[in-house]
Amino acid sequence: MDPERLQAGLARFAADLTLAGEPIAFDVVVARHIDFLIEVRATGLRWPAIARMLAAAGAHRSGGAAFSADQIRASTSRVRRRRTSVAAYRVPEPPRSDHRLLAPPEPVHRTSERTPGPDPSPLRMTRARDLAGPDLSDAEILAARRRLLGF
Repeated sequence: MDPERLQAGLARFAADLTLAGEPIAFDVVVARHIDFLIEVRATGLRWPAIARMLAAAGAHRSGGAAFSADQIRASTSRVRRRRTSVAAYRVPEPPRSDHRLLAPPEPVHRTSERTPGPDPSPLRMTRARDLAGPDLSDAEILAARRRLLGF
């Protein structure tokens, strides 16, 4: 990380500690600058050095005292923990660059003619008595059933 970028990040952090003269919660400011703090820490700087640099940039508590290294470390840890626990429960969104996912579905083309289905009348359950006409006796129906069923 180059020194100019480091100084600019520290100054932004210090400036975000107040809004219209009113103090902002320290964890809120840390959450806004978490990526910066992680990057600074990745350079090898320890928390006491980061605390000194923040104090030099003008980052102080509302009473005028500097933030301690332990306070910065603990707040950063809380924010990182919250960030990962929220990310674990977040439903991933589809990538925005894939226009196929955002396009409306293609309309279904239907033909005006309906295709005829099977004739439903033979599928209807019927009883033997319903089929028996005046020319079939009960004995003839019973004999046909025995023949069909193999009795």
